[in-house]
Amino acid sequence: MIDGHSIEYAGCVRGRERDRLLGGARALLYPIQFPEAFGLVLIESMLCGTPVAAIQLGAVPEIVEEGVTGCTVEAMPGFTDTVQRAMALDRRIVRREAEARFSAEAMARAYARVYEQSALGSAAL
Repeated sequence: MIDGHSIEYAGCVRGRERDRLLGGARALLYPIQFPEAFGLVLIESMLCGTPVAAIQLGAVPEIVEEGVTGCTVEAMPGFTDTVQRAMALDRRIVRREAEARFSAEAMARAYARVYEQSALGSAAL
């Protein structure tokens, strides 16, 4: 229930305002009901040190490291417990792990590895 105190609808936010809201949140709630291909908001949250509580659909299992950067559940029943578990995670570890996987530098290194492997594979043809 959105009550304006413990839960407040912020609408569309960007940049510094988004980072302030995510960084000040105890957890990002992500109760999706369809398999989204890539959840950028999950990464944005984790880079702010905010753990994620999410339904295991779409890219969620690939992005959220269970018990480290967030907690997930298969369906809505049990989501409340998942939120509680996520809020107990160490925010410093959430941020550190997100930076290790999703910082610009980490992503550039990962893309370079894929390109190198692709080039080596095509050279064998």
